[in-house]
Amino acid sequence: MTDFLVLKSGTYHVRLDVPEAAREAFAGRKVLTKSLKTGNRSEAHVLKLRWLHQWKAEIEKARNGEIGNFRDDVLQIVEKHQRAINLDKIQGKAPTSEAKMGFEVIQYAHDKKLSIDLVNEAIDIAAGRSDYSPKTPFFKSRLDAFYNYELNQRKVDLNTVDRHIKRIKALDAFLKSENLLLDYEAVASFLISKNLEPKTKKQYLFSFNAFYNFLIKKEPPFKEHYPINPFKSHELSQVRRGTLKEDERRAFTADEVNTLHSKAIEKGKRQLADLIEIAAYTGARIEEICRLKTSSVVREDGVDCFHITEGKTQASVRFVPIHPALMKTVKRLVSSSDDGYLLKTSKGGKYETKSKGLGNQFSVFKTELGFDKRCVFHSIRKTVITTLERADVKNLVIISLVGHKADGLLRMTFDRYSEGPTPAAKLNAVENLKYKLSV
Repeated sequence: MTDFLVLKSGTYHVRLDVPEAAREAFAGRKVLTKSLKTGNRSEAHVLKLRWLHQWKAEIEKARNGEIGNFRDDVLQIVEKHQRAINLDKIQGKAPTSEAKMGFEVIQYAHDKKLSIDLVNEAIDIAAGRSDYSPKTPFFKSRLDAFYNYELNQRKVDLNTVDRHIKRIKALDAFLKSENLLLDYEAVASFLISKNLEPKTKKQYLFSFNAFYNFLIKKEPPFKEHYPINPFKSHELSQVRRGTLKEDERRAFTADEVNTLHSKAIEKGKRQLADLIEIAAYTGARIEEICRLKTSSVVREDGVDCFHITEGKTQASVRFVPIHPALMKTVKRLVSSSDDGYLLKTSKGGKYETKSKGLGNQFSVFKTELGFDKRCVFHSIRKTVITTLERADVKNLVIISLVGHKADGLLRMTFDRYSEGPTPAAKLNAVENLKYKLSV
């Protein structure tokens, strides 16, 4: 098609492909189409010019970041007033609500400094004369509002909020690419297409439901369009028991931990060696270790401990006894600290994690030593848990040591009412961790 015309059911439509760089301003649409309401080809050639000129100008502005997706914003204004407009019509009242909607649309167009052609299109959308129809309800303005609500009002962790947005955008892209409307079946198809573990799919649904619940709270008309939550009651297939997962992370052996530590020292990576040593004797997460301060070294009930005060969950807050074999290293780190932290690192990345630099360094280091992707820093945590379990350490002691949350029948008793094992009991447990680390 070189003349931008398509004949459908005897009527010509003008059609233009949208470059990827400009699609956000067009609700992610790859193609713009408009009925020219004529079956005469010569007449269609004339009528198409107006739309091609307008669309190409908009695409250029979108590429330069001059316009956003105003169509979806106008539709949101319409949705907000639609219920009141319908009620006015049913009760035979003057169209006050419709006038309010029209005024808000004009004010919006003025604030956005839309061109006269775009103003007219906004008015057509508000009046129901436009054939524009969004494929999904995931408007950029809605996502921005949801992002700000989760981050600033609900105080949700930035990393979690970003994951919400990333998952929602993945669904949005899928619906548009497959030309599907949002409903239960479309969401089910999306989940199947992702080929993910059931646990990960639940995380996707968690993000989708958070967005849905936000909208029905903040935009009541939204529920009229989606009275049934399309993200509820999805069945997630379970992985068959006994199935070997080739890419599942594994624990390091004690000998491999010895090798990691000795090679780090040999290559002059003393800080990395200290990180490995602390992990090997505590099972702590990498970010927890990098956040340890000199003041985190405390004496609790007569036992020298690390006091971990923040982490992944509330269960992360705990006392971890310092293994006798680790004391010499801890004393050295405390005495040499010049910034109050045991390991001197800088906050890095978007989420300002203190472990980013050392985490990246470990990843390169272990790969150089020949370890594959199943072996990560977290594998040392698996080493600790596996060693303690094989030494017949009580489950509740292991849970308390590594900062896991008790689930199932243990949750009520252990999480709510128990203060956990004593530091002495934990010390007895960690003494089962034996390595041959050079100091």
